[in-house]
Amino acid sequence: MGRTSSFSFKGRNEDLRSIGRQLGVDHLLEGSVRRDRDQLRVTAQLVRADDGTHLWSKTYARELRDVFAVQEEIARDVAQALSVKLDVARFNREQGGTTSVDAYDRLLRWRGIVMRGQLDLEHDRERLQLAREMVALDPQCVLCRDLLARSLDSVARELDAAAGGPLRAEARQVRAEIARVAPDSWIGRLIRADALWRGGDRAGAIDLARQVVDSGPPTKERVWDYAFMIYAMGHLEEATALVERVRAFEPMALYLSRDLQYDYTAARRFDDAEAEYRRARVLDGSQLSPDYLAFFRQLAGRRAAAPEELRDLHARLLRQGREFDTPFFHELGTVLDDRGAMLALVRRALVDDAYGGGAGAAYVWTNLADALGDADLAVAAMRRDLSGWEGFDRGAMAPPPYVALWNAPYSKVRAHPEFKRLLVETGVVDYWRQTGKWGDGCAPVGEDDFQCR
Repeated sequence: MGRTSSFSFKGRNEDLRSIGRQLGVDHLLEGSVRRDRDQLRVTAQLVRADDGTHLWSKTYARELRDVFAVQEEIARDVAQALSVKLDVARFNREQGGTTSVDAYDRLLRWRGIVMRGQLDLEHDRERLQLAREMVALDPQCVLCRDLLARSLDSVARELDAAAGGPLRAEARQVRAEIARVAPDSWIGRLIRADALWRGGDRAGAIDLARQVVDSGPPTKERVWDYAFMIYAMGHLEEATALVERVRAFEPMALYLSRDLQYDYTAARRFDDAEAEYRRARVLDGSQLSPDYLAFFRQLAGRRAAAPEELRDLHARLLRQGREFDTPFFHELGTVLDDRGAMLALVRRALVDDAYGGGAGAAYVWTNLADALGDADLAVAAMRRDLSGWEGFDRGAMAPPPYVALWNAPYSKVRAHPEFKRLLVETGVVDYWRQTGKWGDGCAPVGEDDFQCR
């Protein structure tokens, strides 16, 4: 199981059988770590999850600099005790990682923020600082540099063009350096895949990103670029199955649950989205996106909940996300029982950026119109959303903005003529015709037309 899920039980005096059920495992490794300056003392014991029977225990006394060697030694001892072969991926240079304890500590903290779904500006800046520190501690760590580039992009997205431009430029420089020093690493290959995508070769990009997925453990870091790419091209069920596979190793990571709820929603598996939402309510981290999806699911009549819960969800969104602090979203809370009035707010937002929040908030207008069944208005808002992304005007957006095409599942948006035009403009249809792999619910009609539902 993944570290985020396993360590979610740290410091909690919870019954071992309950932990085993929640993680879906047969055995648990527990113990303690004590540090005295440069000395490390690790006590570990292996127990059966169903009845708590102790199978093996050992104490390791080492110097702190040997911590990675201790990890490998414990893994070997546990494998021997279970009479199995464990495929323990070493977190070292070959994996693009680090042998610096201090850099590794920051990398784990960086990853923990992501896995809790804390993707607001404050936490993005914290991740950027951690990434800068880990690169300074170990300049040879390729993964550390990649996380630096991703952090720079995340902060840049929260800022205006003038403030974000230098950060994006620095991110490009960091990736160029990775491509120079580690072109054949899995990280270097993902950078090449992104370059192929932005150059219009989406089939080549997807093929290369798939090779990265197939060549190592199903971690978020390896899988997510490929998942975004196939989702962008409308392969929603395939993307969902892939995220479910990653989530199986990290069932307690709210970030993975959040993305899976988006996947279920786009695939119109609304009952699965609701079940996952309820399962993840107890997970540690930001519930902003899950609450957002539940809000529109209820507006669309796809969840059984009282009107009071809809108003509570609206209030929670206002408290959690500064992107909802617009006159549009505040006024929305006063007319939640009036479909016509809500749609009127979307029409006003489309023509008044000061009221609606501009292109950066257009995805909210899209989801509202879609949930209320107005496909004309939803697709107009969708165009406003997509047109605000870099590269839209030349069909060269990065994969993440494409998800807007599929995140409006309630109305008949996908059958709308304007939606078809967006698919053509963004290069999605070119990819379908080139590969013969049409998106879910979409198919060619003759040689020159197609339809989606």
